[in-house]
Amino acid sequence: MRGWVPVRFDPWAHRLHAALRPLLRLVARGDRRLCGVCGARCRRFLRHRTRDEVVCPVCLSHGRHRIAWRWLVDRSGLDRGGPRVLHLAPEPELARRLRELGDLRVVSGDLTSPLAGLRIDLTALGLRDEAFDAVLCSHLLEHVPDDRAAIRELYRVLAPGAWALIQVPLPSGRPVTDEAPDVVCPEERTRRFGQPDHCRLYGLDLVDRIRAAGFDVELLEARDLFAAEELSRQALRADEPLFVARKPAASGKEER
Repeated sequence: MRGWVPVRFDPWAHRLHAALRPLLRLVARGDRRLCGVCGARCRRFLRHRTRDEVVCPVCLSHGRHRIAWRWLVDRSGLDRGGPRVLHLAPEPELARRLRELGDLRVVSGDLTSPLAGLRIDLTALGLRDEAFDAVLCSHLLEHVPDDRAAIRELYRVLAPGAWALIQVPLPSGRPVTDEAPDVVCPEERTRRFGQPDHCRLYGLDLVDRIRAAGFDVELLEARDLFAAEELSRQALRADEPLFVARKPAASGKEER
């Protein structure tokens, strides 16, 4: 692969977290909540910013991670054929669990995260064309000024028939994306887009941006993957969206 710089990886924080997990499971133990990522049964999840009951106290997964993991386990097919996976801005617990899905060849990348193996820019990945069978891209596009260029890059590095799992912050039922490139004030960005480092607040029209890059798009909601009781126990928003973007298979070639 070309155009990347290795990132130093410090394992100490992960070793400490792994050492504390048995204690965390014991302290948080209860029956009200279940984390679908690490399997912890807890009395309650932790608060995140302005929302209660979001974060698993054992593995620190959010609802979006629990939704993504369910799709990966049930529908991704990653347990077949040693697929090549690009995990962008890798979440520690998902990265760990991915290794349990099968004989995956995982490359992790991010612009700043020390957890990533490669230092890469989402709008110019510097990776070979058609190099991957799957891409995980969660809560990244809202940080990228030119998100259309980023989506085109995802398309370029995927093999025909491969897929990208895309997640973004998206308020319930919001139809249209709100963005204004001239808004650079952190306070105004927070007011309009939710965080000072967000460039936009997406609506369901993100489907159109993904399709414009050439993808076929399946828009799922959490309720499509979980029973009502599971949604409640895992503290999931029923209409939380999950965008599955598939690169059309090449003519005459079998889909991966």
